[in-house]
Amino acid sequence: MAAGTFLFVKFIFVLYFLLPNLLFAAETSTYKWSGDFRLRGQSEETLLEEYRVSEKLRLRFGLKVQIQPDLKAEIRLATAKSNTSTNQTIGDNKEPGFARRSIGVDLGYVSWQGLPFLRFDAGKIPQVHFRPGGSQVLLDSDLSLEGIDFVSEYSVRDWLDLFASTGSTWIRENYDSYYSTELTDNMLNWAQVGLKFRSGKWSTQIGLGFFNFTSLQGAKFADVSIGGTARGNTDDGSLNYKNNFVPKQFFLDSKFKTAGINWNFFLEHIVNDQTRDPNKAFWVGFSASSSLLSGQISYGSVQSDSVPGIFTDSDFAAGNTNSKGVVLTSSWKFKSGMSLAISQYINRRRATSGLNDTHYNRTHLDLNASF
Repeated sequence: MAAGTFLFVKFIFVLYFLLPNLLFAAETSTYKWSGDFRLRGQSEETLLEEYRVSEKLRLRFGLKVQIQPDLKAEIRLATAKSNTSTNQTIGDNKEPGFARRSIGVDLGYVSWQGLPFLRFDAGKIPQVHFRPGGSQVLLDSDLSLEGIDFVSEYSVRDWLDLFASTGSTWIRENYDSYYSTELTDNMLNWAQVGLKFRSGKWSTQIGLGFFNFTSLQGAKFADVSIGGTARGNTDDGSLNYKNNFVPKQFFLDSKFKTAGINWNFFLEHIVNDQTRDPNKAFWVGFSASSSLLSGQISYGSVQSDSVPGIFTDSDFAAGNTNSKGVVLTSSWKFKSGMSLAISQYINRRRATSGLNDTHYNRTHLDLNASF
C-alpha cells in the first residue's frame, strides 16, 4: 500500500471517532470569531531590473468552535492566490479594472486534546513545528499544510519541559491514469523534538528537527507547486529537481525579560545531506519588544539545495534559495488592534555560489488591523 493511501486510511479511521462529536455536540459549543486586515506598500529593487512599487491587501476571517472540552474545530478564509502568500495586488495588471478578489480556505481542521500532554490535528492545518525567531527558511509562514500532526509538551521538572511534534502532509498526490497505477505521493513528513529550560523571566528552547520532502528528485517544479520554478534549486536540465530534500535542523531560542523589555535571541542551522551541491542554511538574530514597540534584526544564508525554493520565505530574496542577507523589522502598536510595521530586506541573490550575485532590496510598509 502506498504511503499516501495508508495515511488516508488512518485519517478516516480517526475521523470516524471524531465526527459524532462534530455532528451532535454543537449545542455545547462556544464560538470565537477573529479576523485581520493588512494594507501593504511594497517596493522592490535589483541591479538588473526596474525599481517597482506596488500595493497589496490581505484579509483573513476565521471561526474557532470549542465543541467539547477536549475537541475544537477551526475554519479560516483568506484572500488567496499562491500557497506562500495571502497577498492580493491592488490594481493587478493581470486582473485590471476593480476585479473581485479571490477568497479561499486558509485553514479547516479539527483538533483533539486526547491527553493532557498530547494533541492531534487533522485537515488543512497550521504549522505546528517550532520556528526559532519566526524563521521561515524551511516553510513560508503563510503556508497551511494538508494532513495530520501530533503535538506534545510534557513538564519533566518545574524548570524543564519536553516538547515534540510530528506530522505527515500531502504536497501532491500522484497517480498514473494511463496505467491505472498508484505512484508514490510527494509528502512532507517531519518530526521535531526539544527541551525548554525556564526560570523566572528567562527561558531557552533547544532542539532538533527532521523534514522529509518525499520523492522530489526527478519531479517537475511545476508539478509540485502551481507555476513552480527552480527558485534557486539545482535543475537537472529538464526543469526537474536534481536532488532530494531531507533537511536536518538544529535550533536554539532564548527569551528573557528585563526592565519591561522582552528580548529574544535565536539560531537555526539546516543541512540537507541528500546532495553534495551547496546544502546548508542558517538563520540568526535577536529581537526586542515592549507593549507598544518591537524590532528585530536577523541574518540568513540559504544555499541552493538546502531547502525547496518553492516553499521557503517568499519575501527573503523574493523566495529564492542560493541567497543571503539581512532582514530588519519594526512595528508600533498605536491603538488597540492596530499597528504600523516596516520591514527591510537587504539580500543578495545567487550569493552562496559566488557566481553572478545580484543585490536585491525589498521594503514593506504595513497597516494592520485585527480583532
